[in-house]
Amino acid sequence: MKIRSRLLVVLAVGTLVGMGGGAASAVATGPILGTVWSAKGAVPQSSSDGSKTSLAAPVAGNIQGRDSGRCLDVRGGPGHGVNGTPTQVYDCLGAVQYNQRWTFNYVFYSNYWGANVYQVKSLDNGRCLDVRGGPGSVGNGTPVQVFDCLGSAQYNQLWFIASFDGVSWQIVDYDSSLSEPKCLDVRGGPGHGVNSTPMQIFLCLGAGQTNQLWYLY
Repeated sequence: MKIRSRLLVVLAVGTLVGMGGGAASAVATGPILGTVWSAKGAVPQSSSDGSKTSLAAPVAGNIQGRDSGRCLDVRGGPGHGVNGTPTQVYDCLGAVQYNQRWTFNYVFYSNYWGANVYQVKSLDNGRCLDVRGGPGSVGNGTPVQVFDCLGSAQYNQLWFIASFDGVSWQIVDYDSSLSEPKCLDVRGGPGHGVNSTPMQIFLCLGAGQTNQLWYLY
């Protein structure tokens, strides 16, 4: 397992407070990222119970929330992922629930982060996990949707992954990482991931922010 470390040595207070629209914020001095993944051509894969990882080819799999146990899901079910369809968490419904299955497709290597950068594609519709609004839309609470994959310069469709324990992973928005890294985040903070809770990006808040941590399997 080839892992490079580029840690942001900053501290954050993990106390969440409510914001309009169910978003969450925290008093923080900056983002906290784990160790980035840099093994080209593969992504780490957790066992279904999150107990271990192994190298795996970039094949379709689930992205399961550590906090809620629910899967990253294209709203509406299989066949409904047109451009702009929101993503959410929902009960994991198995291998044939294609709107919950994703591939990590290698795009390029980031020398700055020492990390592989990926498009995260829906197996159901072939569209990319996309931060709404296009490149530069990097504010806390920005929704995450699926949209046609528009290439390596479409930074709001690019992601890298980082971990504190090698088991669960932060999925980091590459576009915002060039200034203040934001993570794929279940809106509302830990404990709020009921079915249909929407996805957003939010400042990466570290190992205790379990609504920003994911099992890949």
